[in-house]
Amino acid sequence: MRIKILVVVIIAILSVVAYLFAGMNFDEMTEMPEKEDYPGEIFRLEPMTISPDIEQLSVKFILSRTLKFVDEAPPTVTIHSGDPAVIYADSTENTDPKRAFLFPAKAKPGKTELTIDYRVFCCNSGPGAVCFFKEGRIIIPVTVADGGDETFEIKHMIDE
Repeated sequence: MRIKILVVVIIAILSVVAYLFAGMNFDEMTEMPEKEDYPGEIFRLEPMTISPDIEQLSVKFILSRTLKFVDEAPPTVTIHSGDPAVIYADSTENTDPKRAFLFPAKAKPGKTELTIDYRVFCCNSGPGAVCFFKEGRIIIPVTVADGGDETFEIKHMIDE
């Protein structure tokens, strides 16, 4: 009798273990790269062609009439090239969002995609003003070729 009870208990335990094992999601247990979620707005611009003689990339932010920049909170603006062999952009020294951000650059013929990430702090004007960060990503397919534009200027509108 004890052997029958022991067999029944073992079968019950194995059934529970098999049930739990079958319900496990092994895809979640394997290490996978995290999905890149960007918290800000993403803007995709039309492709552009620039000259290999270009020496700087310019990004200027324009605020809607109801906003103003906060001088005490310097912005962050970066440019990343999908292929640094085609366009290499160095960092900018500018921390004044009212001026254009100028990035020293070198370019060679080819195609790449430039990604401009920014984070600026601004407030709406008037009584009861609310201040907030605006984050955004600007993505531009770029071809570097003879006869392309001699300047690279992006003007980006920031609104509420």
